[in-house]
Amino acid sequence: MVFDSIGFAEAMDSLSSAVALGESWRPSLEKMCSAVGAKVAALSRTSPTQLHIVATQALDDPIADMRSGRTPTYTSDIIMSSLLEEGFVSDAAPSFRERLHRTPFFRDYMLPVLDIPHRGSAAIGGGAPMSAPRISFWRSARQGVFESGELSQLNAFLPTLRIASRFSQQLLQEKAREHSVLYRSRGDFVFHLDFLGRPIDEDHDAIRARGAPLRLLRGRLAASSAAEQQRLDAVIRQALPGSRQHGAVALTRPGDGRRFYLLAMPILGEASEVFGPVSVLCALIDPSREAAPNRIAIQNLAMATGLTPREAEIAAQIFAGVSPADIARRLGVGEGTVRSHLKAAMQKCSVHSQIELSALIGRFA
Repeated sequence: MVFDSIGFAEAMDSLSSAVALGESWRPSLEKMCSAVGAKVAALSRTSPTQLHIVATQALDDPIADMRSGRTPTYTSDIIMSSLLEEGFVSDAAPSFRERLHRTPFFRDYMLPVLDIPHRGSAAIGGGAPMSAPRISFWRSARQGVFESGELSQLNAFLPTLRIASRFSQQLLQEKAREHSVLYRSRGDFVFHLDFLGRPIDEDHDAIRARGAPLRLLRGRLAASSAAEQQRLDAVIRQALPGSRQHGAVALTRPGDGRRFYLLAMPILGEASEVFGPVSVLCALIDPSREAAPNRIAIQNLAMATGLTPREAEIAAQIFAGVSPADIARRLGVGEGTVRSHLKAAMQKCSVHSQIELSALIGRFA
C-alpha cells in the first residue's frame, strides 16, 4: 500500500480545526483512513465490560451488532496494550497472530465477516494501558499488513494526534465544570461519574465526608436500601454513554428518614465515551436546605441589564428557588409588588419566565 503523507497531513489539519471548534472527529477519521490505505478507522477505549468507540461510517452496522449481542464477545485479547504507548505498532508478529486466531471475536467475526485482519494502532491518551484511548486503522486481506516504513510515517503524526486527544479531554472537562456552576452556586453537593458510572477519584473523599444518604461501596455509589439502590443504578445507567438521558431519584437518609434527591446529568460532547474523564454530573439536592443565591452572578447581571437593587434582590431569590409569595413575606411587601419587580427584571433581561431568568443568572456565575 502507498501511504499518502500529504493526505494524512491534511486530515491532521482538519482534525485540529474540528477539535478547536468542538466538532466531530469522524470526518477527519475518514480522511486518515483513506490516506493510510485502510478499510476502517476507530477511536476506542476498552473497559472491563464494554468497548467505547467512535469510528468511520463503515463500522456503524458492526458496532450496532456488537452492542446488541449479535457478535462473539469482544475481549481484551485482541488489544496490543503493552506496546501501544511506544507509538504505532502492527499486529503482524507471528506470536500475536496466533493469539488473535484463538479469539472468537477475531476468528469468527472480524476475519470472515468484516475482512479486517490487519491493523496499526497507537495509544493517544493517558490512563492504564488497557483502558487508554487508542486509534486504530484496519486493513483487509487484500490491502495487507502495515509495514515498518508506514508505521514510522504514522508515528511522525502521533504527537499531533495526542495533542488533539488531550484538547478533547480538556473541552469535556470544561463542559463538566460549566454544568456544575449553577448547582454549586446554589449550595448543592456536586460530584462526577466516569464512563462506567463510578465516582471519579477526586470526589471520593467529598462523598465520604458528605455521608448519608450516599456512601461508597467498592468504588461505586451505594444507597440505603435495596429498592433505592435499584432506582439509583437505573438512573446512572440512563445517563451513561448509550442512552445519555437526564434522570433523578429520591434517596432516604437512614435514621431520620430525611428525603434527598439525586440528579444525574450526562456531559454531552464529541467522543465523550472515549475521551471524557467525566461522563455524568450528579447534584444531590437537600430540599430542607435553603439555596444560597450567587451574589456575584446577580451583581454582574444587574450591571449588564440595569436592574435596580430591589429587582436584583428579587431575582436572586428566584434563582435560589424561593417563590414570589415567600419573597413577599420575607420582604414584608405584597406579592403583587414582588411580581411587578419580577416582571420589570425579566423585561430588562429579555426573558419570558422565571426559569429563563434563573438560567441567565446561572450563565453569569
